[in-house]
Amino acid sequence: MTDKELIKQEIERRIVQAEEFAERANGANDDSSKLSWDFVATQNKSLLQFIEPLQETKKTGVELIADERQRQIEKEGWTAEHDAEHICGELTDAAVMYAMRGYWKKRIDPMIVGTEDMPGIMWPFGEDGFKPSTAEWPDGRIRDLVKAGALIAAEIDRLLNLKQ
Repeated sequence: MTDKELIKQEIERRIVQAEEFAERANGANDDSSKLSWDFVATQNKSLLQFIEPLQETKKTGVELIADERQRQIEKEGWTAEHDAEHICGELTDAAVMYAMRGYWKKRIDPMIVGTEDMPGIMWPFGEDGFKPSTAEWPDGRIRDLVKAGALIAAEIDRLLNLKQ
């Protein structure tokens, strides 16, 4: 069951519960409680209108990478001008660090590839720049691959700009 379905199910459960409480209050001639529970039911019903538009959007890898590249530019300031300063393959080295499977990271000297807490000498930028995902698998792996893809895209753009 998706998150959307679970949320919808919970809201519907709360609507039924509020309507039951309102009915009990009506039977007890408790108008203020009935009004309160009717209000709660109405509020929950209005929430349902926001659930339907929450489509389970499944973006492709290319779309996720494009979104991440845009985020890097807008939020981090890693523009084409900034990327042009990295002429020694730093962007691809960083991409490799994000793309490398844990299997290999465990078999290569931590001094080279780093640990979960700190990048090794293969990381081309400052220690605070390495931000591998801490999310559970597969979400964390996807996130790291998206970052790697965005870094590769940045390097491709950098090289294309050299030709102009």
